[in-house]
Amino acid sequence: MLTSLSTGLRTRVTHKMKPWIGCLAITLCALQTSLAQTSRAQTSQAQTSNPAPDAANIIALERMWNQAQVSLDAKAVASMIGDRFINTEYDGEVSNRGKFLTDFADQNSNLVS
Repeated sequence: MLTSLSTGLRTRVTHKMKPWIGCLAITLCALQTSLAQTSRAQTSQAQTSNPAPDAANIIALERMWNQAQVSLDAKAVASMIGDRFINTEYDGEVSNRGKFLTDFADQNSNLVS
């Protein structure tokens, strides 16, 4: 008798809690969706609000690179490329940083002579 009484009590408590658990689950899902949409909107706005500085920096670097090559400034070229620099020439020849700088220096000495 005691067992059936405790089982009946658990069943009534569980049935009363089910609507609340459902409401809580729906509220949490709605909150998570809302936060995700807000985060995406903020990220999107941040990405589109300042494309000009990136474009200006790229153009400035391109001009510095062109000027260094035109003036045969090996030091300037070396300062603009990283240790893992890989160059691919128009004919498919691939060279790392060291070979590229050596070839650039050789090109400079051949042109100056």
